[in-house]
Amino acid sequence: MVEQHAPPEGMVLVSYFCGERDTYCFVLTSDHNLLRMQRVPLGRGRIARLCRRLRTVFNGGADSSGVLLRPLPARRPDKRDTGFLSELTPLLEPFADLLAQRRLVAVSAHGPLVGVPFAALPLPSGRRLGESNAVVNVPSVSSLRYLMAHPTVPPHTAVAIGCAGREDDTALFEHDDALLGDGPWRSVSRMAGLAATPTTVRDALAHAELAHVTAHGYTDTGDPLDTALLFSDGLTRPSRNWEPHNLPTHAPYLLRARDITLADAAPHRLVLRACSAGWGEADHPGADLTGLTWAFLRSGSRSVIAPRWDVNQESSRELLASFYRRLGRGEPAWRALWEAQRELAQDATRPWLGHFFHWGAFTLTGDWR
Repeated sequence: MVEQHAPPEGMVLVSYFCGERDTYCFVLTSDHNLLRMQRVPLGRGRIARLCRRLRTVFNGGADSSGVLLRPLPARRPDKRDTGFLSELTPLLEPFADLLAQRRLVAVSAHGPLVGVPFAALPLPSGRRLGESNAVVNVPSVSSLRYLMAHPTVPPHTAVAIGCAGREDDTALFEHDDALLGDGPWRSVSRMAGLAATPTTVRDALAHAELAHVTAHGYTDTGDPLDTALLFSDGLTRPSRNWEPHNLPTHAPYLLRARDITLADAAPHRLVLRACSAGWGEADHPGADLTGLTWAFLRSGSRSVIAPRWDVNQESSRELLASFYRRLGRGEPAWRALWEAQRELAQDATRPWLGHFFHWGAFTLTGDWR
C-alpha cells in the first residue's frame, strides 16, 4: 500500500509507539519492503512537557517558572529560545539516513507525539526536517487503507467561511474567498460574518468538496471534544477575549469537536486558518489523535490542514494563498503545502518569515495526494 500511493519522489512512513520511558519507531520506505525498528530513549512525560513548553513559548501563558509570557511577537520570533526542541531530535534519527532520496515523510504519531511539530524538529545535521522534506501526518497506519481508498479527484466546488471577532478587522477574516480564485473548482461560495453561525457552518461544510475556514479557535485541554471554532450567534460576532469559565455564556458561538462528530458528512478537503485548530493532546495514554482534526476525519474528511499553534494573520494568509495557487496548478496537496512553506521561509526581504513559527504551524493530516 505504501508503494502504491507514494509519490514518484519517494516516501518514508514512520509509526511511533510512545511508552512510559521509551518510544519505539517503526520505519518503512516506498521502495523497500524491510521494516526497520529502533528504540528511542524518550518517554511519554518528557515529550508532553516539551510540547506544552513550545505552545507556551508561541501562544503565551505561564512558563515552567510561573512567569506569564505574552504571545510571541510576529516580527521577533527569535526573541524566545526554542533550542529545547533539539531534545526531540532522537525521534528523527531512526530514519535520518533515508531522507535524501525520498521527499515525503508520513508520520503516524501516538500519545503525546500527536503534539510534536515534526517539520520543525532539527535533524542531527542541524537543519529542520521541514526544510529538506515534506511532512504529513496520518491518524494511524491502519486508517491509511480507508483514507487512500478513494481516487484523487480535483474538487469541483469550494466554500470559504469566515467570521471575525468583535475586536478584529473583518477584512483579515471574512474575505478569504479571494485566496481560492486560482483553483480548479468550478464555483466558490462564501459565508461570512453574522451569516456564519455554528449551524449554518456545519451544514455548509457537510456539502463541500473543499472548505476553507477562517475563525478564532479555542482549545480545551481538559476535554478535547470541547475544542471549538468560534462563529456568530446570528446577531453578534464572538469576542476573541472570552475566558473558558464563561463557556455557558459563549456556547451559542461555538462549533465544538463533539458537534462535528454528530454530523452526517464533512468536506473532503478542509483547511482551517484558526489559531491552534490543529493542536492535539492525548487525553489518555492510548490516544492517537484528538480535537478538531480528529472530529472532521471521523465525520468523513479525507484530509485536514490546520495549525498547531496561534498563527500570524498575515503570514498564514500568504502561505495558504501560495498553497491554493499550487493546488490549482495540479500539484498534490503534500507538495503544494511544502513548497508554500519553503517559499515563505526563503523570503529574503522579510527574514523573520524564515522562523518556523511562521512556516511550520500548518500540518496536513490524512490523504496527502
